[in-house]
Amino acid sequence: MNKEEKSDDWLIKNAIGCWLYHFPDHQWTPRYKELVKRDTFLAKTKVQERRPSTKTTRQTKASTKETTKGSTTQPN
Repeated sequence: MNKEEKSDDWLIKNAIGCWLYHFPDHQWTPRYKELVKRDTFLAKTKVQERRPSTKTTRQTKASTKETTKGSTTQPN
């Protein structure tokens, strides 16, 4: 028995072959017979590299409005 780790594509192809073996008269058999001819099933995704973070200094402007808490005005 081969103890090498199998690729995802190999596992998918093996699963399709097993399905065909157990369900040879199923309505999906022609489609699976076409799929089992492929060598790859998963698209190779490009790993997106992270850009180095740039540290920018933000200057915050002081608010021109001053607010006071709890101030109440009494009517005259």
